[in-house]
Amino acid sequence: MKICAIVGNRPQFIKLAPVSEALKEAGIEEVLVHTGQHYDANLSDVFFKDLQLPTPHYSLGVKSSLHGDMTGMILKGIEEILIKETPDCVLVYGDTNSTLAGALAAVKLKIPIAHVEAGVRIGNVHAPEEANRVMVSHIAQLHFCCTLRGVQSLAQENITKGVFLTGDTMLDAFLQFSELAQEKSSFLADHALLNKAIVLATFHRPENVDSEEGIKAILGIFDKVDPNITIIFPLHPRTKASFHKHNLLETLYSKKNVCVVPPISYLDVLAILQNVQYVLTDSGGLQREAFFAGKFNVFFFNEPCWQEIEESGWQKRYDCLNQKTIQALDLEGIPNKHEKSSLEARKAFGDGHAAKKIAAILKSPFAS
Repeated sequence: MKICAIVGNRPQFIKLAPVSEALKEAGIEEVLVHTGQHYDANLSDVFFKDLQLPTPHYSLGVKSSLHGDMTGMILKGIEEILIKETPDCVLVYGDTNSTLAGALAAVKLKIPIAHVEAGVRIGNVHAPEEANRVMVSHIAQLHFCCTLRGVQSLAQENITKGVFLTGDTMLDAFLQFSELAQEKSSFLADHALLNKAIVLATFHRPENVDSEEGIKAILGIFDKVDPNITIIFPLHPRTKASFHKHNLLETLYSKKNVCVVPPISYLDVLAILQNVQYVLTDSGGLQREAFFAGKFNVFFFNEPCWQEIEESGWQKRYDCLNQKTIQALDLEGIPNKHEKSSLEARKAFGDGHAAKKIAAILKSPFAS
């Protein structure tokens, strides 16, 4: 059996890692395609190294551009690969333009589609990621859901065939690599932050960082953090460009308790998460990783990406970044959560064996 796996950004690399290993153990041939949607070395190459991923068989090198342009280029490249490789199934992850393009290429060639992280809905069909998720759901044959809510969301759209509650492969990766992260990562030592009070902050969503108001809001959030706490701020290329565009990059670097660094490796993220007070983010992936690590996160987006986390009490959500958000922000009111209750709550995301379940389903008669 031959599977063609399509990935293009950091979260997809993480989701891929345990699945790629499980496919190999199950004797399934995997043809790996990296679209290049995340092309920065700190957002791509380092993850392949950390996660011990195989070198992609194909790298499209598309890079960021307008949605239609990017999706079209990826679609063209993947179609050529699928014609050449003739796989039994195309495996797509999450909700990116790479996900949609991979699924569209497959459906045109009448190749079955399997979707990892299926059924996620935020209720805003105008969000590009939501549009991608919905379209893929309605052309895929196999739907691998992280949580029960995903299964229920698909059922509401009359999608019940080929739907499986597998759990979250990001939890698989977290459990698989956390111990290695403690052994290998030297980030905290390198930045003289061992045994120091720290917070991890990441912002990258266009809704948050493309405007001057959003960039100023980030600075306002940092001003609300206890000055005795060091804020580790991996600066996403999009966010850095916006800080520069609005002449606020120097202001950012001048903040004494903000440690601005380039995007960091997955192992560094896991090591930092074991030591943070809490997390400030607009990342759907990082909010899960913080939750898995038993760390409270403050999430900045208009809709909840993972209602399971918010409903468990491990997250406080604010709308997209603006002055109103800053005025409402209460970082002193972050509850003192305990890891034991996180271990119980994270069962909503499975048992850490999602990848093996996915591989078993792909080999089963369900996939034929």
